[in-house]
Amino acid sequence: MKKIIIIAMLFTNLVAMAQEKIGSYTSSFNPDKTEFDVQATQPKKDKFDYYISVLGEKLTDDVNLCLSSKNAEKFVEAMQICKEKFIEWEKTAKDNNVTDMSKEFPVTLPPIDVAWYSSEWWFSWNHVFTPKFFVFKDGGCAFVLYDKVTASSNKYIDKKFYLVLKSQDEFDSLIKNIDKEVVTRHFSEKQDVKDLFK
Repeated sequence: MKKIIIIAMLFTNLVAMAQEKIGSYTSSFNPDKTEFDVQATQPKKDKFDYYISVLGEKLTDDVNLCLSSKNAEKFVEAMQICKEKFIEWEKTAKDNNVTDMSKEFPVTLPPIDVAWYSSEWWFSWNHVFTPKFFVFKDGGCAFVLYDKVTASSNKYIDKKFYLVLKSQDEFDSLIKNIDKEVVTRHFSEKQDVKDLFK
């Protein structure tokens, strides 16, 4: 228990101080909030973490999917497969007037942590999620990653989250930011500015 608390405290410091916005992606699922940040920590020996902002139960919820750089390539590969399947299945659904159904994508995402703020930071570690393809009652289609997670340090604290993508462009807007070069360029440019003032 003590170890979990120490890890959570260290992680809280990372979330509060070290992560910076490197880009954003779009999701048109909720018209009241369509842009979401992608953040990253400064690389140390080529290791860093991504923080992908997602929807919570309320628009004001601060919820992030946390992905280590070592799992980023697997995440992008899985999302590319989902994008291709989404395009194929969306066409099939529209061509056949399919409504109100869901089907798992043929991928498993690499381990992801979930962090959220509710008077303090809470963390749920090491989840392996399987996203779903949804066809809604109106015939609209979406990639949906949804779950309810429990804080690793307190079984009475939980959080629902939603990552919903409804088009190829929305997939691309997320995928393009899960890129080591984007992170390296961001922090390199920041250092270049500091180096001007010697």
